[in-house]
Amino acid sequence: MKGLLLKDFYIIKKNFMFIVLAIVSFVYSGGDQIWLTCWLSAMIPAVLLIYDERSKWNSYCGTLPYSKSQIVSGRI
Repeated sequence: MKGLLLKDFYIIKKNFMFIVLAIVSFVYSGGDQIWLTCWLSAMIPAVLLIYDERSKWNSYCGTLPYSKSQIVSGRI
């Protein structure tokens, strides 16, 4: 569990400048803050899931000695 959280933290840290750039450009364009909040709350988890798919995490976690319910509860 700690490793998964660290991985997610490192990915967010790596993409931090993109997130800041998106926020700054959105604020200067006069956009609505509610829309920005919705966009960020949908974008960050999507980026993390895309990274998991690209690294073939599902194939790797299938080799671990854990049941599917344990793996899903670790991701929540």
